[in-house]
Amino acid sequence: MKRSIAVVCMLVVVLVMAPLALAGNGNGGGNGNGHAWGHGKAKFQLNGVVVSADPATGSLVVMVNSGSKTVKHFRGQELPLLVDPEARYVDGTADDDADDDAVTLTLADLVAGTRVHLGGRIDRTDLVNPVFTARKVIVQCWPTVVPPDPTY
Repeated sequence: MKRSIAVVCMLVVVLVMAPLALAGNGNGGGNGNGHAWGHGKAKFQLNGVVVSADPATGSLVVMVNSGSKTVKHFRGQELPLLVDPEARYVDGTADDDADDDAVTLTLADLVAGTRVHLGGRIDRTDLVNPVFTARKVIVQCWPTVVPPDPTY
């Protein structure tokens, strides 16, 4: 009798511990080092306004207006990003009849005040300072150019 009670107790412990062992590290899945594969948590989408762009370093600072859950806490703040050297640039303001290959944009074309939509990946190797890397840049609206005042 004692032996069967011991076997039942061990079976209960195994059945309780197995789901906990398979659950992962509590960050929604992943491999334990901050990367959550398969759940879209290493990706981001955002809409914002360019604050500054530095083609020499491949960096971009954007004032975040809206975006995916992964950038939710940056809304209303400036977010520094890297831009992938092979990032895809799209001019969303171009005429639909125009040839898409006729306009080639680069990071140097993004001036302060340009409204953009960005998509990319988040490197969470350093959990305190994640690195946002844009892989797609869509220009939604170019800043308006104010003509100089003729009275000067």
